[in-house]
Amino acid sequence: MKRIFAFLCLLLAAGGPPLLGGDDFRVEWISGKTIETLKFEAGANVLRLCSTAHAKRCIVLQPRGSASCASSAGNILCNAAGVKQEFQNFIATSVIPFHLEATFPKPAKTEARRSGQVRAVDVRAVEVRAIPSGLRVVLPVDLETYVAGVLAGEAETMKSSPALCAMAVVARTWALRWRGRHQRDGFDFCSLTHCQVFNLPSSSENSVSTPISRAVQETRGKVLKYQGQLIDVYFGADCGGVTEAAADVWPDRAAPYLVSIVDPYCAGSEHSSWQQTLSLATVSAILHDDMGVQLSGPL
Repeated sequence: MKRIFAFLCLLLAAGGPPLLGGDDFRVEWISGKTIETLKFEAGANVLRLCSTAHAKRCIVLQPRGSASCASSAGNILCNAAGVKQEFQNFIATSVIPFHLEATFPKPAKTEARRSGQVRAVDVRAVEVRAIPSGLRVVLPVDLETYVAGVLAGEAETMKSSPALCAMAVVARTWALRWRGRHQRDGFDFCSLTHCQVFNLPSSSENSVSTPISRAVQETRGKVLKYQGQLIDVYFGADCGGVTEAAADVWPDRAAPYLVSIVDPYCAGSEHSSWQQTLSLATVSAILHDDMGVQLSGPL
């Protein structure tokens, strides 16, 4: 597998200048979690929080100033040094990065151990919207920043430079192929496995890892095409030693480059063979309650 990754990177490296560019991608930050409050802290420049509907309705934070925002009766109530402003949607912008912290409701013990109650990021722009479950945060990022965030979320355990290089090409191809996946929600991609796991560095991390940055730069703008079109790319944590042909999973996704292959690299993984025992009652509940399968009798 490593040889395949290395060959792919060498092939791409010989391909000349970047193939594609474009406008920023809109990515939902922290998908799947209820954001209870947001705290904004300006850097060394002014930070503006302005309504998307009323350009003159703004909160202006002076350098090092802060504001807190929370969901309030279907709107967003922001407070900055005693000055309150209500928005339905607003955009926060600054010429240099500002600090943003999101706080969630107190999680279950298992969730608390995994991610805690606060997430933070340093950005130059962000859009905040009021939604029924709380607050939605959308980050505008350029293509290569998005690829770096995907590698940080999907490939942080990869040690091989060629593997990261290949994964960067896959992530970039997928992003351009499926842009607008959440268009009806007002953004391009979520940050979960439904799209690609996207993880911008938090305030405790100055930047993505050097190996990830190098992989993004070495493959900058490179994508995979078949007969002149961006291909459908799929990837998973482990194939168990044999990949599945796309047509056997999604009949409408059949493609000559998406066929089943034997993968010795995955076959040697500690995760390639596993077993779990479920009671018939549990399986029945999953089929009926979670998947909507109508059972005519006991399982």
